[in-house]
Amino acid sequence: MSLKTITGSIPVYRADHSLYAHVSGERLERLQSVGLVARVVCSRNGDIKRAILHGQPGEPGPTPAGAYLGTRYVVKERLDSGPQCWRFKAVDRRDEDGSVFDGRAVFLQVVQECLVP
Repeated sequence: MSLKTITGSIPVYRADHSLYAHVSGERLERLQSVGLVARVVCSRNGDIKRAILHGQPGEPGPTPAGAYLGTRYVVKERLDSGPQCWRFKAVDRRDEDGSVFDGRAVFLQVVQECLVP
């Protein structure tokens, strides 16, 4: 390893960003030598801050950023400049006019219409 001398405990994370273990510098070098480490995160001065392992078969992948933002739906929006465009709107928010936009009701209506033969 061509980085600074590793001292102390280094956190190692799984591919889904959950903590796997705290390891010594020697152990981290062994994990890298067998190809288990996907990425090592270092500070500007070269100190190792954490390591992230490769995903293993059967393990969940990283949580997408959208999972933290909540449910979003795509709706058509009429623009002053002309044609309609698609835009993501959060459910139960206010639209450009200030009126409440209830996306859940519209979404559920579309789903019910699709389920009826």
